[in-house]
Amino acid sequence: MRRFHNINGHSSVFRIKVKGNYFKHSISTTFVQQFEAVLKKNGVCTASSTKVAGISESVLKHAESRITPTQFSVFIREMVYLTNDEFLACGVSPVPLGHFRKMAKQALELPNLYVVYMHMCNYYNSTLDWLKVNIQMHADCAEIQFKWLKKNSANEMRMLKEVTAISWHRFPSWLVGKNIGLKRLDLDFPAPKHQKEYSLMYPCEVTFDNSLLLMKIDKDYLKLPVVQNEKNLQTYLNQVPLNWFSKQTFIPSINKKVISFIETTEELGSMSIENVADQLNMCSRTLRRKLDANGTSFQVIKDDIRRDISINMLLEQKSLAEIAYYIGFSDISAFSRAFKKWTGVSPSAYVK
Repeated sequence: MRRFHNINGHSSVFRIKVKGNYFKHSISTTFVQQFEAVLKKNGVCTASSTKVAGISESVLKHAESRITPTQFSVFIREMVYLTNDEFLACGVSPVPLGHFRKMAKQALELPNLYVVYMHMCNYYNSTLDWLKVNIQMHADCAEIQFKWLKKNSANEMRMLKEVTAISWHRFPSWLVGKNIGLKRLDLDFPAPKHQKEYSLMYPCEVTFDNSLLLMKIDKDYLKLPVVQNEKNLQTYLNQVPLNWFSKQTFIPSINKKVISFIETTEELGSMSIENVADQLNMCSRTLRRKLDANGTSFQVIKDDIRRDISINMLLEQKSLAEIAYYIGFSDISAFSRAFKKWTGVSPSAYVK
């Protein structure tokens, strides 16, 4: 039984058993901040939507803060209904509610992924006068090219392109019941500060500063049949955009194995790279080298997991003592210092 130091500094045996799987990836508050900026510029108040989503002002003030995919989804859905614009004022002209639904319903009747993408190209080309989408076939892939016929500000265009890219990957993937293999995603804007989020969003190399926004899709996936129906579509639409951001599975295999082992351990605080390396049948030096090659480290992964667990437990109104114990801190003050380092705000400020 772990000895825990309470808020008054007295030592006591801590017997709380916290149940449940709290490890759910968080996402950068940048995605909310950038939409807020555009909406406020257009005279739209976002305060009610951030409140409904449970996102505090303190959190939004810090670029390094994180929120859950559920919070982000609630915010987006609230703002879409408030503005009656599926692109939240980022497009050259509003795209009213029902636009995506109509395209999606028609796609259910199509035979395979190739025809789905042809349908999406034709649909958007005929309904939006500021976007031209084209699909070109190559020996090993299909290349979908996006051209912007009219433009807003650089920030608005980047956000519009982010939404477009993820929706053109996630929705067709859902239709065929399998994550579509992308060979590469080329974006036609400079790398943003939150570019590391892209490694969680896309199963491929992502490049920036290209002349066109284009997606290269493995040709073998184009033969996959559509497996969804209208009943499933309603459930899917009720969850958008949560189902676009909650399954961040596109990380290197070795990283995923490390995450899987750490998130299931009962001794998160004391877990070391040697423990994980032993479970993966390799020496710690090899594991350290592999993680370094992927641009991360054992401690970064461990702290990211502890951070995301903390965020989810705070939102479930668990006490600081419970959270600190669960993620392996000996006292509340040590946990609070670590949480502020991870997110820029204290645990109490996070939930205000």
